[in-house]
Amino acid sequence: MVQRYFLTAPAASVAREFDVNIDVAFPSRYNIAPMSPIAIIRQNERRARMFALAAWGFIPGWARGREIRSMANARAETAAEMTSFASAFKRRRCLVPANGFFKWQGASGAKQSYCVRPEGGALFAMAGLWETAVDADGGEVDTSPSSPARRGLILPKSPSASRWLLNALNMRPGLKWMSVTPTSLRR
Repeated sequence: MVQRYFLTAPAASVAREFDVNIDVAFPSRYNIAPMSPIAIIRQNERRARMFALAAWGFIPGWARGREIRSMANARAETAAEMTSFASAFKRRRCLVPANGFFKWQGASGAKQSYCVRPEGGALFAMAGLWETAVDADGGEVDTSPSSPARRGLILPKSPSASRWLLNALNMRPGLKWMSVTPTSLRR
């Protein structure tokens, strides 16, 4: 599961790469952690792509008014069936743009982090889900886990990213291409 990632590309590059209008500038971020604000690309009711900022930590829509801990990741194997993610899996998918992410390996207490990114630092998208939750002050906040996949579902450029947003990318368990990363990603 992705626990940290980075997005260093300027807003103009993200807009061009994902064919979305971005009217805000955001700084390069090298260590994005759960509960941080993140950039996402989702579709509006007219199926046009739109840019949004969301809190990385999913809170299900049915949890309004309840004390519930946010979830940073969903598993591809169970996201469609889990009560927490099922509605968003069907109707509220998003792309999480990134330039790379970190993975940890090794024995407990002695883990080493490794940077995983495309050669040349190109942008890619992780599949995500989003939901609107209500904060303690009664305001609405968009929340999102980074990826509904155990290893982080990396979406190659078209057509997979578009199919994910259109809810047309079928995520049935056992599909071999479901968690395959592009061969250009290196550790």
